[in-house]
Amino acid sequence: MATDPPRAIDEAMLRDFLADRLPQAEMARVERALRESAQLNALCQKIRLEREGIDPLAHSLGAIWIRHRLTCPTRSQWSSYLLGLLEDDLADYMTFHLNVVGCEVCRANYDDLRDLAARAAGSDQPFRALRDRILRTGRNLLPSESDGE
Repeated sequence: MATDPPRAIDEAMLRDFLADRLPQAEMARVERALRESAQLNALCQKIRLEREGIDPLAHSLGAIWIRHRLTCPTRSQWSSYLLGLLEDDLADYMTFHLNVVGCEVCRANYDDLRDLAARAAGSDQPFRALRDRILRTGRNLLPSESDGE
């Protein structure tokens, strides 16, 4: 009577191992295999971290780069960009960052600063009208040149 070969240790078996859902003999076999195989041990660690809700790549160079926005221009640089005060190379990079990379944080800063600039440009109209009206009314209160002669 032939016995079935042992089940291959795959991701599903490792999940069962971590959840203590395997028979005792299988648990021991997986445990031995984990001690002998770095690749299997790494897969088991990945599964364990996923089960615990931990991103195994959270501390990778790429994740740190993105989280700390190391390539993002500052808000003051975006202001200078909108005013056209930057050197061509930096302005080209910022255009690339905004349009090709598609950074949402920088897009929000850019849009906000552009809107502020538009409001500021339009907001001096009421002040100009008020100033002109004051000057017109003020002329009537001041003595004219003909009055002084």
